[in-house]
Amino acid sequence: MAELGQLREQIDAVDEEIFRLFAQRMSISLQIAEAKREMGKAVLDPAREQEKIRSARARVPEGLEDEAQALMEVLMASSRRVQTEAADGTEGR
Repeated sequence: MAELGQLREQIDAVDEEIFRLFAQRMSISLQIAEAKREMGKAVLDPAREQEKIRSARARVPEGLEDEAQALMEVLMASSRRVQTEAADGTEGR
């Protein structure tokens, strides 16, 4: 069995990658906000969000569906906030 310290190092490395990807996702969200603004679309797209939740639940091992849904909901809420702030001109405040 791996030592606790080694396991913590592994999870720290995974967390670092998660946050790198999170920053990338938020950057793309800003680009989406611009595209939506140009197309006259609303920030919130309930049908897309529901599809993303269904997809997240289907892509994880059995028993992790609720956690995948919670994670996707947090990611989408963060993206909506970033997009709304960009649309309102309050980005980064």
